[in-house]
Amino acid sequence: MYRHGDRLTITNSPEESDILTHLGSMLEAGGSDVTVATEIQRKKFAKTIWNVAFSSFATIAGSSPAAMLQTALKEGQSYRPYIAPHMASTVLTESVNSDHHPRIFLYKTSATTHEGH
Repeated sequence: MYRHGDRLTITNSPEESDILTHLGSMLEAGGSDVTVATEIQRKKFAKTIWNVAFSSFATIAGSSPAAMLQTALKEGQSYRPYIAPHMASTVLTESVNSDHHPRIFLYKTSATTHEGH
């Protein structure tokens, strides 16, 4: 439970626990993985540290954080963005390949593409 300005409380009251458990059960019913944290400030701090570490390397390398986790390329191979199989036709019809950077897909802006949206 988030408590603005309170950095000392590390346990939830019974009412707060009930609220978080109820919210967590709704999210789990929707297919999410849920961890109810008794004190969110420390979780946020740990996430920030991981984000700083990954984004720093990505910035220095000039690529996305996900690229750091990809397998090394073999001679003559190049990276392409991942497109989920069920989205492939939509991505290919609703985007155009950038001439400046072949790994970037730009969303089409023509009025005919977006009719009915």
